[in-house]
Amino acid sequence: MERRKGNESFKAGDYDEAISFYSNSLSLHAHVEATWTNRAIAYIKKELFENAEKDCMVAVYLNPSSIKGLTRRGIARLSQGKYKEVTII
Repeated sequence: MERRKGNESFKAGDYDEAISFYSNSLSLHAHVEATWTNRAIAYIKKELFENAEKDCMVAVYLNPSSIKGLTRRGIARLSQGKYKEVTII
């Protein structure tokens, strides 16, 4: 339910609220990869790239083939100027 509220807030452009809902969801269910990648994109929208990268690292740990996790991690790393850390598949 918290993740769904986060999705609604994200669609409305309220990224702070979306991050809050996603964080609440993660405190209940930390093993859900989609919540980590959703919070990561909200962090990217707020230009909090280090936080986004950390969330993507967890998502990729949970699912090594997470397309959203890998893609958003690349966006976060590029945005921080971490060109050597960007992996091309």
